[in-house]
Amino acid sequence: ILVTEVIQKGASMSEDIHPRDIIVEVNGNRVNSTDELAVILRGMKSDERFLMLIKRGNGYLYRSFRLRG
Repeated sequence: ILVTEVIQKGASMSEDIHPRDIIVEVNGNRVNSTDELAVILRGMKSDERFLMLIKRGNGYLYRSFRLRG
């Protein structure tokens, strides 16, 4: 999933996700669409932490996020 925009006051900005990052996995589950990502996130509880594998440039990195809601 290609990140095209990051909302300035959104959680992702403070948790280090950038435009042009590519979300590859969430909690070890490969995601190929925003629909797949939404299904995973809807199955989580508020304040639950999750791990994303992100492709940035030529490298990959893991980032931990907290679901806010």
